[in-house]
Amino acid sequence: MCFSIYFDNKLSMVKSIVFVFSILIFFVFNSTAQTTEIKGAQCNTTISSGGSNIYAKSVSGANKYRFIIMHTIGGVPTQDTVIRNNNLLRLTWIPCASYNKTFNIAVSWSNDGGATYSPHGDTCGITTPSIPVTKLGNSYCDLTIASTGTNIYAKTVALSDEYKFSIYDSSGVFIEDIISSDRIFRLNEMTSPGHPVFNFKYKVIVDTRQCGDVFTGNYGDTCFLILPAIPTQLQNGYCNDSVASQDSKIYCESVGGTTTYRFFITDDLVSPTFSTFTDQPTNFFKFSDIASGAHPIAAQQYYVWVQTEQGNNGVFGPTGDTCGIVLSIAAPEIESVYRYDNSSYDFSICGGTSINYFKQDTIFCEEIPNAEDYEFKIVGILTCTGSNIQSLTDNTGISTYNGVTMKDFNNGLGPSTNPLQRKSRYGQTYFIQARAKINGVFGDYGPVCTITTESQPTTKLRPAYCGSTVTQMSTNIYANSVTYATTYQWEVIGAGGTVDNSSSPLSTTGTLFKFSDLVSL
Repeated sequence: MCFSIYFDNKLSMVKSIVFVFSILIFFVFNSTAQTTEIKGAQCNTTISSGGSNIYAKSVSGANKYRFIIMHTIGGVPTQDTVIRNNNLLRLTWIPCASYNKTFNIAVSWSNDGGATYSPHGDTCGITTPSIPVTKLGNSYCDLTIASTGTNIYAKTVALSDEYKFSIYDSSGVFIEDIISSDRIFRLNEMTSPGHPVFNFKYKVIVDTRQCGDVFTGNYGDTCFLILPAIPTQLQNGYCNDSVASQDSKIYCESVGGTTTYRFFITDDLVSPTFSTFTDQPTNFFKFSDIASGAHPIAAQQYYVWVQTEQGNNGVFGPTGDTCGIVLSIAAPEIESVYRYDNSSYDFSICGGTSINYFKQDTIFCEEIPNAEDYEFKIVGILTCTGSNIQSLTDNTGISTYNGVTMKDFNNGLGPSTNPLQRKSRYGQTYFIQARAKINGVFGDYGPVCTITTESQPTTKLRPAYCGSTVTQMSTNIYANSVTYATTYQWEVIGAGGTVDNSSSPLSTTGTLFKFSDLVSL
């Protein structure tokens, strides 16, 4: 009895479990058994364009739709799958759609985010229309374009893989085709010799190719493009102006699409002695780009005109106005002093270097190419009466000598007991500048160089005599000249101590001494 009750209870439990599973199976079946397909109004019809919207029938609760698109490419059966969060499909979303072709489409749906899908509904045929023709966009057809680098667009043809722009001259003579994958071309893409041509009218027609097919040969309407003359010239800030140095950039007006700017430069428009050109990838050049022989010459008037090339095709457009431009004369810096007492150059002259020998310590500025003359300007205490400014051309006539001494700022008067004639002074600070003359014109002064002069000048035998041997008592022996000195004293010590006049030095009025002048000898 107990056994029978247990069995009955177990049987009831099994029946209950079977009932529950039956309900679940029924629910699942019902939830996935519903199918969907392309809406009837579109099924087995020809859509209006390759990009038309195609809709599946909606299913309540669906969050994914799977479209299976079956077609052929070159006779080979092909199947594409598109999964969407809604019931919309466009044939432009598959890799190789095309016109004038039927696509068989089946649809399934999912309510679990794509983990499982319902069975597909009925397959539906969708046919694309005949491929439409196209032409240049309205913004370009029969209009003048800005430059050879202007983007020129064809009207879009959905499903097209490539566009072919066939280019003719205005009389209909074929020039070349340009193939583009994005419905854009530019005239600077032309590769035919001599093209593109400025101030020229081109005839353009457009064809398209679909995936897996050839170009249709079915062109749209003809359009004409006019490429105008696009001259350029130096910008206003440079035309009929000057630049500071050979490395100064000289700009022309920019022309869109230009790959090469060609700058022509000459020194005379009628009888030139120097003419050249330089090709640049950007819209500027420098005089250093055309340096050759003596050119460029500072203060020389040069004449410049410009052409442009678009597309590296060797064809240059018209020139703009010719402009004059002058290379300014470089302003030289004071760079060294030649020390007379030790025959050496000191390149740290500016900033307080002492000058001892006014007559022989030579101050140099940097050399300027083609300079005819140099002028030095000194500012400081130049007389006993106060400040003054004096400019000094290094010498009379034409010279390229770029040095000056402090003695040169004395108007050639030499030593004098009259202090008012002494322009430069000992124990003073001076500010020196230099400038150069080219083509009869002086440029700007260079930067100021500050120097000082010895407050207590010293002298010694000139290098040619110091440490030498004389063979005669009457041999002339010279000391370095000290500007403004009126008396020199000579101390002679030697001959084993038998000669020593330090207690009563020999005095002379000049820089000459002979041993015969010593009475004790």
